[in-house]
Amino acid sequence: MGILALAGCSDSDEAKKVRIGETATVDADKGGKIDVTVVAVEAGSDADLATLANPAKYVGKTPYYLRYRLTKTGDKGDSSTKFVVSAGDHRLTSLHVAPSFEHSVNPDDAKNPVSVDVRTFEKCTDKGQMSIDDFAKAPKGTTYQGCTIYLSNAGEGAPSRVEWVPDKDAVVVWK
Repeated sequence: MGILALAGCSDSDEAKKVRIGETATVDADKGGKIDVTVVAVEAGSDADLATLANPAKYVGKTPYYLRYRLTKTGDKGDSSTKFVVSAGDHRLTSLHVAPSFEHSVNPDDAKNPVSVDVRTFEKCTDKGQMSIDDFAKAPKGTTYQGCTIYLSNAGEGAPSRVEWVPDKDAVVVWK
């Protein structure tokens, strides 16, 4: 599976404070509004990361699964999420796992000589959902449910807050 790791930075005392499970309405990138709900932040185990390519680079890291819901309240919406997850003063790294494709060839099967198996990271996938790009184009009232993986290094601890950071300052903080 392909991997891309990103880290984010921001903080704001003026951000709206809500509890996990509560919904906040935020401005969308292209105008309009969207409702954002942090549904849950669930701890995984380092064993979850053993299925990734080069699992040795994740030794000592704990995955946390941010489950969220976006609902379009207008005709415009975002084509990306703006979450920053922190444990105390430490920003956790966002881990994006791309699906991998395994090809197999069976010359004895005339109808299907080549098959493709798509493998995803089952612990945190948007499987069966529209793409986030399709969500941005969808009509008012459309809901997108997603999951993003965040990694905590040894000693950093569990996430203590989730922020929605459209630019450089958080506008909503879930605790």
